[in-house]
Amino acid sequence: MISRSRSSVDRTGSMFHWGLHVCGWGGLVFLIVPLMVATTASFGDTHSLRFPPERWSVRWYQNLLTDKEWVASLTNSLTFGVCVASVSVFIGLAGAYGSLYVRRSLRMPLLFAFILPAVTPPVIIGVGQLLLFSRLGIIDTALGVVISHVTLAFPFSFAVLLGAIGQQELELERIAMVYGARRWYAFVKVTCPMIKRGLVGAFFLSFIVSFDEAVVVLYIVSHKARTLPRQIFDGLRYDLDPTVAAVAGLAMLLWIAAIAMLPRRHA
Repeated sequence: MISRSRSSVDRTGSMFHWGLHVCGWGGLVFLIVPLMVATTASFGDTHSLRFPPERWSVRWYQNLLTDKEWVASLTNSLTFGVCVASVSVFIGLAGAYGSLYVRRSLRMPLLFAFILPAVTPPVIIGVGQLLLFSRLGIIDTALGVVISHVTLAFPFSFAVLLGAIGQQELELERIAMVYGARRWYAFVKVTCPMIKRGLVGAFFLSFIVSFDEAVVVLYIVSHKARTLPRQIFDGLRYDLDPTVAAVAGLAMLLWIAAIAMLPRRHA
């Protein structure tokens, strides 16, 4: 009787694990296949997107790296992404560290205020920034784009760093202060090295949020500070430029390279 119950439990567990594997691989295929289709279409030689391509060529990758508008938008997105990631990590680290020392009655409202931009529809944020930036005179400027993207990327950086700073790190920081270290010195020499993986993760996540942002830029960007998503939108809106597919292929290579460069924990 006991052996039958054990076998039924084992069978149920194996079916559950099998179902998890199927769902996981199915979700992976669902996410990857559209990108693979777009990447394959980018190697076509025609002036329209076709899958599979009739003739194979890299002309649209050449166009991406030689056309002035595409090069300018790609350069802007990379530059803005680095600036936004740096500022977001700095502010996110300050916010995460400071929120651990506020009173408990203020902690939850403070956390909600920091996370609020991440749960607010980008359309609402775009309209608000359009009205504000037009008064400040920073519409279609690099400063306006960086401020806008920091608003969107900061909550993700804050969440990552809030999870990275644990009680162990704070306790070691307090021990360093007991032995005579100033708070800023203990923070830089003790806490920051212990959360370096969180800092790297927050930087890359903030960079991706800035690089991929495609809604708010429609409100605050026109020609001078055009980003790659805005250029993609115009390319799809007016003439269905196949260079858009080349952007998808290049982006996939960049994200694979970024993931490969992330630090790994060795056993």
